Amino acid sequence: MAKEGRAAAAFLDFLQSDEARQIAVDNGYPPIGEGDTPSTDNQLLGQVLTSYEGLVETGNTTDYINNATAGMQASAIIPGFQSLIDGTMTPKAFVESIQAQYEKEVK
Repeated sequence: MAKEGRAAAAFLDFLQSDEARQIAVDNGYPPIGEGDTPSTDNQLLGQVLTSYEGLVETGNTTDYINNATAGMQASAIIPGFQSLIDGTMTPKAFVESIQAQYEKEVK
């Protein structure tokens, strides 16, 4: 294996370590890999992580949320946020556009 390949493998191993999982949570992200959910003092994040943990355990999520529906971010979320921020889209229309794109992609 090339030196770069070993470095890449070591990095991927690190991403699933307890240390990296805690770093992810400390920065507001869900941890990847298996293991106990790292602790956080942020109550809202703690609730999100508890819910996320339940989804992972039942197999109802992916390793990275954008992988659930590949085009969601580019085709609905980013343009929708831009329209929401500049006032050309209402919050209700934003939610409806996300739902419509989701339904289109999961078919």
